[in-house]
Amino acid sequence: MDEIPEEDKETTDTMAKWKRLSDAALQESNFKLCEAASIASNDYAGLLLMYSAIGNFAGMESLAKSAQADGKANIAFSAYLITGNVEACADILISTKRLPEAAFFARTYLPSKVDEIVSLWKADLAEVSESAAEALISPAGGKDSFPDFDIALQVENMFLQQRDNSKLSGIPSTDYLTAKEDLSLNLIELVKSRSQPLAGSPALTEKSEIVESEEEISSPDAIAAEDHNSFVGEQLNGEVAEKEAEVKLQEEAETARIQAEAETARLQAEAETARLQAEAQTARLQAEAETAKIQAEKDAARFQAEKEAAKIQAEKEAEASLVPKDEDTAQAGNNVFDEDMQVKLAEEQRLMEEMEAMAEETPAQTKSDEMDDFDDDW
Repeated sequence: MDEIPEEDKETTDTMAKWKRLSDAALQESNFKLCEAASIASNDYAGLLLMYSAIGNFAGMESLAKSAQADGKANIAFSAYLITGNVEACADILISTKRLPEAAFFARTYLPSKVDEIVSLWKADLAEVSESAAEALISPAGGKDSFPDFDIALQVENMFLQQRDNSKLSGIPSTDYLTAKEDLSLNLIELVKSRSQPLAGSPALTEKSEIVESEEEISSPDAIAAEDHNSFVGEQLNGEVAEKEAEVKLQEEAETARIQAEAETARLQAEAETARLQAEAQTARLQAEAETAKIQAEKDAARFQAEKEAAKIQAEKEAEASLVPKDEDTAQAGNNVFDEDMQVKLAEEQRLMEEMEAMAEETPAQTKSDEMDDFDDDW
């Protein structure tokens, strides 16, 4: 990244190249290279996915800060919520003018900030409607409208303390089966049940007797506080033991369910393998039948072609056999024609000779007649 010119670092082409590199690295499970390329391309969504998948707490915190600084409020809010930084989540909602959402978020996760956020909400809403702003109620102005609000403040403190205690060490993945049950706990009801003393409890009666015997030594308030704390401790121990037993049963049930699912998956895999083998066998037989069919068609076509070729060859031979006869006939005709011509020529020759002979005889006869006439005259 340092070798890229400063003017090219933020270009679309450079970002696209980093994005392609991060996608390729993710396909190869090279998370270090994927993280570096995603950071270089400001791929906050990809980093959110990767950090949440591999459990990178420090990376998620860094992502939240970077996304917030870059104005990516949605990514920053998700990252802060995953890391448990509910204060930062509320600040993002306030800074983005999502005051109604901020108020309801604080009612669930930060009861101590409800009054502050509702005041901001009222001031913002008053610019649109004074009557609507006045209709908003905060715990400071109407605590009766917020049941168990004091207990909610106690739960908030418990949550923040637990978050700070587990932030450094974290929660190992091996504790998932136990820790996941905490997500469904109703903390307000749990605190309420622990805060209510049980009437007629043996422990409470015993503590009352101790208080009565020690009234002269200790003050009533101190004895009552000690009695309450001892009772709460015993109750918590009982709840912890009951919770542990319940978790153990759930773990056993979960183990049995996982084994049953594994067995079912194995049977399904075997059935799927058998089905695939049968389909492969059927496909092979169909392919062989199709091959045999094609070969038969080829043989039939070859036989038909040979038959057609033989037929054509026979026709050619027949035609060839007829050609000499035609030539003999033509030659015979020519011979007859030549003989006729010779006869005609001979006849013409004879006639010519006769005519020449006659021509020669005629002058001689004429001369002889003339001599006879002359003699007579003489």
